[in-house]
Amino acid sequence: MIFVLGIDAATWTVVRPNLGKLPNFKRLTEIGQAKELVVKEKPISASIWCGMFSGKTLDEHGHESYVVNGNIVKRSLYLWKEAKIG
Repeated sequence: MIFVLGIDAATWTVVRPNLGKLPNFKRLTEIGQAKELVVKEKPISASIWCGMFSGKTLDEHGHESYVVNGNIVKRSLYLWKEAKIG
């Protein structure tokens, strides 16, 4: 099973010293793997979340912002829609 937990703006420099106060995080780090997300492009939250859930790069999914020209951008490109299962 694969479980991905992403928390926007959480850094391990803050989380690790506080694992005693975060028992569920501590347990997840003990039974799984805890990694930092390393990006090659400018870290724009909308782009990163779309990349995580579509498996595509910014150039491939094209979502740079949550809002364009004052309108909320709807995304429908997700890994589970793109996966060829069965």
